[in-house]
Amino acid sequence: MKKLLIAMQLILLCNQYLISGIDDYFPYNVKPSASNYGNTGIIEIPNARFEQQASLRFHFTGSSPFEYTALTATPFSWLEATYRYSEIKNLKYGPSRYSGNQSLKDKGFDLKIGLIDESFYVPSVAIGIRDIAGTGIFASEYLVSSKKIGNFDLSLGLGWGLLGKESGLSNPLGRINESFNTRQKAFEGGDKGGTLSYKQWFSGETSIIGGLEYDLRRYGLRLKVEYDTSELDVIPNPARERFPVNSRFNFGLTYFLSDSLNLSASYERGNQFRIGFSLRGNFYKDTIPKQGPKKVIRLNEEQLKFSRNNKDVFYRSLTKSLKDEQIFIQAANYNEDEVDVAVASARFYSLTRAAGRTARIVSALTPDNVEKINVHSMNGDLEVATISFDRKEFDSS
Repeated sequence: MKKLLIAMQLILLCNQYLISGIDDYFPYNVKPSASNYGNTGIIEIPNARFEQQASLRFHFTGSSPFEYTALTATPFSWLEATYRYSEIKNLKYGPSRYSGNQSLKDKGFDLKIGLIDESFYVPSVAIGIRDIAGTGIFASEYLVSSKKIGNFDLSLGLGWGLLGKESGLSNPLGRINESFNTRQKAFEGGDKGGTLSYKQWFSGETSIIGGLEYDLRRYGLRLKVEYDTSELDVIPNPARERFPVNSRFNFGLTYFLSDSLNLSASYERGNQFRIGFSLRGNFYKDTIPKQGPKKVIRLNEEQLKFSRNNKDVFYRSLTKSLKDEQIFIQAANYNEDEVDVAVASARFYSLTRAAGRTARIVSALTPDNVEKINVHSMNGDLEVATISFDRKEFDSS
């Protein structure tokens, strides 16, 4: 019975500490994701969330007739900037004599700034502007707050411009200056975009915007529902074709396939399906983490004695520990004061790194009387190199 207990201790000591929480059992880290426009939001409606500092995200989403391609940078935790390229497939770029069948293209630049960080009682608050210097087709401004309650993320705020067309609330800023009560429509006055239309910011009709998101972390999903206040029928259309709105509620989900890639789908306005994807990377730290060396705890005197007298236990422990490092034993020999191990690994391009990790594991599993560790690097049946370690010098380094 005593031998069995010692053998079990050896197996456990050859593994890392078994410390985990419930989050460790979920496949991926569910987090705030991109809206249709590329900036962090729900579906059409923005929220007060941001990507991690030093993040860069590429986002594409498509549905007839709107297709968006966006690049979003978050240099600071409170600042988000988006460059977006939009295509409206059922409108022409211009007269057919020079545009042919080219659909309407539009470029835009968005900015979102965090004003208040979320705390236990206080929601996060952000202010943002869409299509700052574009044609004004998607021009919008908003002031929005977001509060996390368990797995729920609630967003509520005010929208102007494209986001303010549904409810027709009087603009609260009109009490400050009457100029906030009126807003010029896109392309009015011959404006073709490319200018900083700051006089239009936060002017015109106002709507209450909001939505709810729920993190289903067990399945790597973020579920979304929002009340869509945008009015896309204001887009200039020579045929005066309107974009019908059968429902103001949009429903969507984002699936986090990995920390760098997520897929999205939504059903909008009661008549439109949309799909998209996002690729993201964080340049403050490596997006692809480098796996550190295996943590091996040195055996106590009783365990070392048992391992020396029962070589099968030593070989099994050594095989398992090396396998965790993706190093595979070809042969091993445990003498009184010397250990030889022949290994092969496709993980490491450097022979010395594989040999060093092998020697460290051997040292943890053998008593002090072992003075020399020889690691034979193999390529198939061919021995490529032999690296010998003086035990005392190796342990002291």
